[in-house]
Amino acid sequence: HLVWEAHTSVPPLYRGKALYSVGSQIKLIALAQVASNGSFIAPSRLSYQWQVGDEPVVSASGVGRSTFTYYGNQLKQNEQVSLGVFYGGIQVGSASVTIPAVNPGILFYVKDPLRGLLLDQALPPTISLSGKELTLYAQPFSFATQSLGKTITYTWMLNGQEITNTSGNNGILTLRQSGSGQGESVVSLELQNTDTYKFLQTAEARSEEHTSELQS
Repeated sequence: HLVWEAHTSVPPLYRGKALYSVGSQIKLIALAQVASNGSFIAPSRLSYQWQVGDEPVVSASGVGRSTFTYYGNQLKQNEQVSLGVFYGGIQVGSASVTIPAVNPGILFYVKDPLRGLLLDQALPPTISLSGKELTLYAQPFSFATQSLGKTITYTWMLNGQEITNTSGNNGILTLRQSGSGQGESVVSLELQNTDTYKFLQTAEARSEEHTSELQS
């Protein structure tokens, strides 16, 4: 059996599986059960021969090498990994897996001044701003975790105009009502991974606030 995990971003306490996006790091674990003369052979005594696509990965293969970590190709929409397991020069097992790539995304959450980040429920696309102030927290989904805080740029927009006077590079944006009456404002965010090998990791999201005029 082959088990894989992607080193991509999800919120704290997230119960789902972190999914793979192009260029991200993947870790595979082989779970092999081989019996000889009525007893199981220790996995550390087996030889594991890894292969990505049609290319053997000699550097990651060998006796006891039951785990394999590598970076996917950002030009491919899925990763195909296969494994042959040997004991005493005889192949005793094999497995393969296709790991699909997903498009990264963004979800908005509320950052409450008293309770902190409210990660139990993401904001819907359209909200009504009842108070004078709202702090948004943008959670990147399925971006490479090694890129967080390093090579991911944040571009915030308010009604089509880029917001420059903000600390939004850490994913937090505070909006305040600047007038009275009713109206609509659209806040959008674009994330771009500037790492050369992960440049295709990008996402965009928007939120529409029903309120008076907003300022950041």
